[in-house]
Amino acid sequence: MSTITATSAGSAAAGTSGQGAGALQAQKAQCERQLADWLHCVSASTPEGKAKIAEYSSKLSAINAQLKKADDARQAGQAQPAIATAPAAGASSTLGSRVDVYA
Repeated sequence: MSTITATSAGSAAAGTSGQGAGALQAQKAQCERQLADWLHCVSASTPEGKAKIAEYSSKLSAINAQLKKADDARQAGQAQPAIATAPAAGASSTLGSRVDVYA
């Protein structure tokens, strides 16, 4: 069995702030590999093996939930176009008159 350093559960449950979809996909792939290692390991039926399987299963569920939440937010953002408002009459500054639609 290979020993791969796992990411902490806190970072998987921290949300998508500061993490792109690519980072979450990488965590998901690593977690899936580790779960598969433990599922096919001889010690999968031991208490330690069962605990590791439960740990990686819950991490994988949390990551999948984050990916779904990020995907839903992205789709909701695409469905509602940004509406720019005109500057107030007599305003000499163009500050705030543009909307940045790139996120």
